[in-house]
Amino acid sequence: SSDLDLTSNLRIEVHAGLVPACSIGDTVWSDLNANGVRDIDEPGVPNVVVILYVLEVANLVEIERTFTDQNGEYHFPGLDASLTYRVQFQLPSDFSQYTTKFVGGNSEKDSDVNMDGSTDEIHLLPGQINNSIDCGLIPSPILGSIGDRVWFDENRDGVQNPSESGIRFVRVQLYEAASLTEPKWNTRTDETGYYRFQNLPAGDYVVEFIAPPGGVFTQPGRAAENLDSDVVSAGRTGVIQLGPGQVLDSVDAGLLPRATPTPIFESSQMPFGNSSDCSQAGCFVFEGLIDYAVIGNTMSDGFNLREGRTMRPESSSQLRIPLGCRVKSAHLYWAGSGSPRGKEISASLNGRTVPASKV
Repeated sequence: SSDLDLTSNLRIEVHAGLVPACSIGDTVWSDLNANGVRDIDEPGVPNVVVILYVLEVANLVEIERTFTDQNGEYHFPGLDASLTYRVQFQLPSDFSQYTTKFVGGNSEKDSDVNMDGSTDEIHLLPGQINNSIDCGLIPSPILGSIGDRVWFDENRDGVQNPSESGIRFVRVQLYEAASLTEPKWNTRTDETGYYRFQNLPAGDYVVEFIAPPGGVFTQPGRAAENLDSDVVSAGRTGVIQLGPGQVLDSVDAGLLPRATPTPIFESSQMPFGNSSDCSQAGCFVFEGLIDYAVIGNTMSDGFNLREGRTMRPESSSQLRIPLGCRVKSAHLYWAGSGSPRGKEISASLNGRTVPASKV
């Protein structure tokens, strides 16, 4: 053998099997128009949890997690090209879903995430820096509401006047304007005639009011938006455009007084005072007409509350008043054959007499 001379300028390179490290990263952004492509005005989303998994046999093993920075960017350095990876993005509470992946064919502007928030398997070449694993998030819609009031248009002028009361328990239905065959939401007016549909995404809607039997809507558009009636046809409004987060409190419906026959007994002087003084339930008792078979009676609370009774000899006709009913007048209508003329009729409420009337 011979000796090796190390005093010369000979350069010896020794490779020990080292492979350059790889990395994965890029951006989570808010896909404001939900088109699957990051547009120039769409911002990154900070503080999103991003988890890196490695595939071992058939299992995913978490090896690292991080948060996106203020620009929505993240980075996993120092990765081994011999391993197979997958990235998972956690959906923040103010976003509703992940955008559609692989839209537009530009890896720098598309999203690489499935609808469960995970990517497909990622394979790296030695030393590869893969800064194209992006995630688009669709913001949750900002919800709004539609509502207001159904009222009794007593003077038929199409305007909500301070003295005109609301109508309770009227059924109200809300349709999406693109589908008017079936309502999407239903409700009823409350004790004072108000209703509301809450948590509505922005869009076009139509409200339908179901009038009580015999009910007729007043004419629309006779006053400012918050004082008029908005029913234009068959109980329905026109198309209502609701913006993101908009609270629309001006969709109203006015109902006209019902046409009624001429009463044979009428009292506008209630024993309990004016219409706002009826604060307890009670029972109207009509005396007289006992030799006639049938009478009908009604009592008006702004939108006629009706009840019919069959009278028998030596009996009275009674009409019960619900608790809180705002009574304006009491009427008695003849519903039998022949004529009741010449009979004395009186009425009382809880034992308090209503002035008598002769028919």
